[in-house]
Amino acid sequence: VMALQSPGRDIPRIIEGRLEKRPAYVAVRNWWAEGEPLKPWLFISGTTGIGKTWAAAWLIQDGGGRYCPTRSLIRAHTSCKTARAPQTQEAADALWHSLVRAHVLVIDELGREPLDQVRDPFHDIVDQRGERPTLVLSNVASKELRDAFKSGLLDRRTASRLAPMIHRDPSGKPVWDLVGEDMRGDFDSP
Repeated sequence: VMALQSPGRDIPRIIEGRLEKRPAYVAVRNWWAEGEPLKPWLFISGTTGIGKTWAAAWLIQDGGGRYCPTRSLIRAHTSCKTARAPQTQEAADALWHSLVRAHVLVIDELGREPLDQVRDPFHDIVDQRGERPTLVLSNVASKELRDAFKSGLLDRRTASRLAPMIHRDPSGKPVWDLVGEDMRGDFDSP
């Protein structure tokens, strides 16, 4: 888990030049422009390289908070459940609670790790964070995520708790699928 307090003075210049028209940046910025969002959980799904993580960096720089790849969320949760020594338990609890209490939390790469490993940590972070602003990013299509909730692969209780807190796109869908050109370029390009 990495804390980003101020990613640097170059972030505004990079965003202005590279992200201003990227769908992920526009979605995050519009959501964040609401102030403390009325619907504090924003899910963004989309192909790689469309600027989801850069948009998250902007959000953390603007709102202060924590960045947590899903694998780190799983590790932090597992550490809390398996720590045996008091000092180890104290450190594990402190890490988990720093995610729960972060003003803004970005959970990146939902779906990269097997969803059965994500189920309990994701449920607990949703349950404990409640209405604190949280951005969830995924390369997995939103239909796949919705199907995972419906099937129980991701806990149905989690979906029930999220339902009133999820920011929705103009069509009413709770997970936004964004498409765009890979800003990283082709692998074959020089």
